[in-house]
Amino acid sequence: MALSTKASGEILYATEWNAAITAINAFSKTLSLTAYAAILPDTNPAAIGQTAYGDFTNHFVVPYAMFTHDGRNIERLYWISYLETGAGAVNFTAQAEAMVISNETQDAVYTLYAIRVPDGSTLDVDPPEVATLTVTHENAYVKSMSAVSAAFPITGTGDTVLWKVKRATTDDTLPGTSYLNAIKIVCGV
Repeated sequence: MALSTKASGEILYATEWNAAITAINAFSKTLSLTAYAAILPDTNPAAIGQTAYGDFTNHFVVPYAMFTHDGRNIERLYWISYLETGAGAVNFTAQAEAMVISNETQDAVYTLYAIRVPDGSTLDVDPPEVATLTVTHENAYVKSMSAVSAAFPITGTGDTVLWKVKRATTDDTLPGTSYLNAIKIVCGV
């Protein structure tokens, strides 16, 4: 499925994916790749859902993307972000937040991919791997965080970044489903 970028600073709404480009600008060097902001591919998307915590007075809703054990290295999600014009060569870090709904305490491993593409390009490229994020789950409905990744550059040219995430098969010991809440990206590290 092809998706084209717009001119600098414009927001692109994909008619088929119903998603928007988000900006990393001078005021915010942090980007959160959340389940609700994800672009679902035509085939093998991770399922999107939400769960509520608390009582009727004090509660909140947490969105998630369900990555199953059997769907490792198949189910995926995409995001598009936009860097400051002329951002040049910058490094990034990533950190994943996920949970389980049963008392499984094993590791879920996520692989993050990213590539920069020029404005006006068709986003039909397969981005290279940039980070591996291991989330060690604690208990049911407890948000667990991966360690912050090592700093990584993103290859390619242009100010638009295409992100992809999959649950990895290597070192992933969680037999059940991992519910990815978000991946926090920090720019300029």
